[in-house]
Formats: sequence, structure tokens, C-alpha cells
Amino acid sequence: MADAEGITETLKANDQMEWVGRMNSCRDRASETVYHQVIYTGRHEEYFCRSCFFKSGHGQ
Repeated sequence: MADAEGITETLKANDQMEWVGRMNSCRDRASETVYHQVIYTGRHEEYFCRSCFFKSGHGQ
């Protein structure tokens, strides 16, 4: 996502605050996508480790 938006190490070196803001934006949008998949569609199997799922007792 960052590469597609031109968020580079050069930007980080030249304007750290801009880089941080843009990286935070990417992180927030990625989190929103995952939350949407997990909460609203119930497709949590794609995002959680199977062994963790079974250790928690939910997979039995």
C-alpha cells in the first residue's frame, strides 16, 4: 500500500512528519479493512492463526 502511494525512504529522510502521517493513514485503512472482514462478514478464519484458534477452545 505504501509503495503504491509513493511513500518511500526518501520521503522519510526529507520530511519525517509527512512520512509518519502517510504511514499512519495506510495502517488505519488496512486495519479498517481487516476489522470489516472480521466483524461484519465473519471471515475471521483468514486473519487468525489456526493453532491459536484451537488453543482458545473455539475450534472444538
